Parts: sequence; structure tokens; C-alpha cells
Amino acid sequence: MHSVNLIVVEDEPAILSGIAAQIKRMDLPISITGIYLNGAEALKDLSNSKPDLIITDVQMPVMTGLELISRLKEQQYPAEYLVLSGYAEFEYVQKALRLNVSNYLLKPLLLAQIFLAIHDLKHQSKQKKVSAVYVVHRTYHIRIALRRPKLWRLLRSVST
Repeated sequence: MHSVNLIVVEDEPAILSGIAAQIKRMDLPISITGIYLNGAEALKDLSNSKPDLIITDVQMPVMTGLELISRLKEQQYPAEYLVLSGYAEFEYVQKALRLNVSNYLLKPLLLAQIFLAIHDLKHQSKQKKVSAVYVVHRTYHIRIALRRPKLWRLLRSVST
């Protein structure tokens, strides 16, 4: 099964490491190939990280997440994009939509939001990355996992 290469771009170190830790716990075929504090760092290291999926904050110093996405689109880089933001301002959402991002998530994030956004992306591109059998298999295991009290405690602890 093909593993999805993912990078996370976020200027707040605590949030960056928290997102990376949450993604590692998701039991999905995802390899985190890079974590960066701004878009310029991510762009510079693109040839090493080779991401299929980019999770990026909107507002960061040096280069914003939307600038990063715009540059990658200009280069016709084949990736999917999830945008994270503490801002629900229409201007950011509008620009993200123009850049055809896959999802726009507001902080603070819950583990379930990240999981579902990634799962939806994998489901949308199943011809490229995931077989239909695997998606059905994962959906079944997600439903089973959500019945477990330990998972609900984890989701509640992340949201507080």
C-alpha cells in the first residue's frame, strides 16, 4: 500500500509538534516527511520531503501558507492542501478557495477534525492513492474505534 508523504507547516512550535503527534497516532498509511515553521522553509526543502499532502497554517512569518500554495500551484506541483487557521475571515477563506485547497480547518483543532479531513482526502483520491477495498476497511475500523471509551477520552482531552 502506498504511503502518503505529508508535511506540516506551522509557525507555532507547540501546535506544529501537536499536529504531527496527532497524525502519527491515526493509524493511516502516512509518512510525515517534514515539519516547517514557515512556507519558505517548506518550499526550500520540497525536493527532499516530496509531499503528496501539505497541511499549512495561513498566517506565518517569511512566507504565508497561501503564498506557499500559490507558488506550488504555479510550479504545477501535484499535492493536496489542507489549510489551518485561527482566522475565520472571509478574505482568507476566499483566497484558499481560489487556490482550490481541499479543506480549511479552524484552530483549535480536534484530532477527529484532522483525521476526517485526511480520510476525506484519501477517499476523494482513492483511484490515485487508495483502493476502494482499503477505504471500506478503514471506515469499518473507524466506526469500531469510535465505540471505544479510550478513544473518546483521547478526543475529549485533545479538545480541552
